[in-house]
Amino acid sequence: MEFYKKRLVLQIGIVIAAFIMIDWAFGKYFDIKVAETNCGTYKKISEYFFSRKNYDIIIMGNSRAVHQYIPTVFENKLHSKALNAGMEGTGLYYYNVLIRYYLQFHQPKMFIIDINNRELEESVVGDKYTAVKFLVPYFNTVPEIKEILDLSLPERICFTSNLYRYNTKFYNIYKNNVQCFEDSDFKGYTPFYGNAKRDIRLYNDAAKPIDSERISILNSIIDECKKRNVKLLFVFSPKQ
Repeated sequence: MEFYKKRLVLQIGIVIAAFIMIDWAFGKYFDIKVAETNCGTYKKISEYFFSRKNYDIIIMGNSRAVHQYIPTVFENKLHSKALNAGMEGTGLYYYNVLIRYYLQFHQPKMFIIDINNRELEESVVGDKYTAVKFLVPYFNTVPEIKEILDLSLPERICFTSNLYRYNTKFYNIYKNNVQCFEDSDFKGYTPFYGNAKRDIRLYNDAAKPIDSERISILNSIIDECKKRNVKLLFVFSPKQ
């Protein structure tokens, strides 16, 4: 009986060790593939984190920022290097990570945040988990992200697993590395082509309560920019 118990413990140990090794190798492989992404979302985020380029003006925001702010216009008119770091569907949690990370290594002149009239409401739009969705592939290579997002203990434990981190992201990584059709560099700006297929959207849903955590993040961004003597401009741009 004692022999079978020892063998069972050994077998369980082997399975656990094999899982840990597979998880580690899996994470290493996809961390490299994400950093080497040729186009799309992960290319944009990877260049922001890893390129170490210095920009004078950095634009943050959701889809309105992505499709309406052209960095070359800022460069030609203001003679300052500009980058559009906007990302569709994101909000203050995402901007906070990017701003705080960038200020660790650079001293820009200005951050422009395209903000909307519903930005501070309690909503799944632009919430913490939207930021996690975009940034989770970088939790190992840019560990500061987890600190800035202030993840809970259960979240931190779950995200120690690389298989968990990359769950549902395999296809996008593959597509961005293999099926890449982008051939232009607009410094983060993504133009629309052709004519709109629908009318301007209507925002008739009832207003939600103000989210105190979003207020805190907004104040934190303002304080950080003041401390670093960086101008911070909030813009309410036209709805698409």
